[in-house]
Amino acid sequence: MAAGPRDPMSSAKYPPDAGPRDPMSAKRRSDTRPWKPPNPESGLMIESSPVRLCDLFAGVEGWRLAGAGDVDITSLSYRSDQAGPGSLFFCVPGFVRDGHDYAPDAVARGAVALCVERALDLPVVQVVVPSVRAAMGSVGATFYGHPSKRLLTAGITGTNGKTTSAFLAAHLLDHAGLRSGLMGTVERRIGGRTLPAGRTTPEALDIQRDLALMVDAGDLAVVMEVSSHALDLGRAADVAFRAIAFTNLTQDHLDYHKTLEDYFAAKSRLFLEADFSSGRIVAVINIDDPHGRELASRCPRGHVIAFSSLPETSDWGPADLEMSDYQMDAAGTRGTLAVRGTALMRAGGGAVRDPGAERRFAVVTPLVGAFNVANMLTALGIGLGLGLDLDGMLAGLRGFRGVPGRMESVDAGQAFLVLVDYAHTPDSVRNVLRTARGITRGKVIAVVGCGGDRDRTKRPLMGREAESAADLVVVTSDNPRSEDPLAIIAEIVGGLERPTAAVVQSDRRLAIAEAFDRARDGDVVMILGKGHESGQEFATQTIPFDDRQVARELLLARRRGPAPRPAGPAA
Repeated sequence: MAAGPRDPMSSAKYPPDAGPRDPMSAKRRSDTRPWKPPNPESGLMIESSPVRLCDLFAGVEGWRLAGAGDVDITSLSYRSDQAGPGSLFFCVPGFVRDGHDYAPDAVARGAVALCVERALDLPVVQVVVPSVRAAMGSVGATFYGHPSKRLLTAGITGTNGKTTSAFLAAHLLDHAGLRSGLMGTVERRIGGRTLPAGRTTPEALDIQRDLALMVDAGDLAVVMEVSSHALDLGRAADVAFRAIAFTNLTQDHLDYHKTLEDYFAAKSRLFLEADFSSGRIVAVINIDDPHGRELASRCPRGHVIAFSSLPETSDWGPADLEMSDYQMDAAGTRGTLAVRGTALMRAGGGAVRDPGAERRFAVVTPLVGAFNVANMLTALGIGLGLGLDLDGMLAGLRGFRGVPGRMESVDAGQAFLVLVDYAHTPDSVRNVLRTARGITRGKVIAVVGCGGDRDRTKRPLMGREAESAADLVVVTSDNPRSEDPLAIIAEIVGGLERPTAAVVQSDRRLAIAEAFDRARDGDVVMILGKGHESGQEFATQTIPFDDRQVARELLLARRRGPAPRPAGPAA
């Protein structure tokens, strides 16, 4: 096993406030009682000692007791169906439902206390707080023993690249001998086990529970994707990050944030609310992005690892991590990494004092595309922030095989390349299609759709980006949800300069089949939007649908010879 992480600011292997690291210590307490998380299918268990109610709220401002006396709390819940004997139930006011309405059910199931924003006529002790959401993170962190302080904890935000950067950072930690947990869009990883993801960033209680499960399972680090929704709602406010990263900002989620400025403000909270005074937090920031440059300028310079894969676009000055002279083909990317400033200091264990010093390293990775170079730099910056050895990380890059549903190849012996990707924003559509252009001698065919009940303004933009970067666009359905699939398609087509040149087919299976029919030797078919997802969401049902599986089935059927295809709805 490789040596533990090297922290240039400390000789300690773990954060100084973590205390002795004993993953089994919780299990040795004789006064504990088992608590089962709300995902029993995982088989994971955690043990927790009862905690006095008032002790849990010591870090919460403006709380008061309503009702008689203090009680012991043995579990936490924000869903009434997960409450049980000894539970503290959080009455979260939601966008659709109000958790206060579910308090009677939680009490009936055994909850002994409620966290509320208004006192309720129920026979249990209640803690009244200004914001239940804000209280959940603090209470959860206290109940589970502040698990993020017992891990090397990294958080990544931005519009595109979070998932690949998180997977790669976790891979580099594992390569260094530090088994890492993972929270993100594609999956959760706890104690080496892979579990369903749910939200990109879970609710505050779920975050703290999963972190505690990681500690209990012997994980030493964790990498989290931190969404703008989570930051806006304070889900990660009580996570003690050691490294925080910003990838980029492009249009997305304006159905929630309304303006790009509000969207950026939410992302910025991860950095502007960080306690850099501790001297231990490192901010890894993409200065190719103008929002990244603004963020970097607002963080203490000595705590910023600024990275660039497009140095000509930035007026920041030399980046701490820079890779510009890279070449790529279908097999991967090769280039030279320049390391300077804060990154060089961290790579050198704090021994580098010359501000103009620079070292260069050869880089080889199977990842393809300029956007993946940026993702690689994000992961390397996180690794340096957590004390990993740079040479070891560069060696680890060679063994990274990508992320499910991200530029994932489907090969059934066909003469053209088929790639499935999660790209669902105008910027990501442009990036992946440009990458496809760079690795093929033939045409680029793009299958693209947009999700329903999400930001409508990006639909014509995605159509326009697909048209500008591909030779043929096949417009289809993604996850229409409650919207009319044909109405969504019409908005995508509305962004095309040559709408008659596109193929329109609302049935996604038939659309993929149509793309294959148009493909020739040496072409690339890009199936965009859903990536790793295994279902397609409609108003009344979710049907099984995995782009990778469907593509493979259609390709194998082509090898067996032509067969009548079922009729699909005409668009």
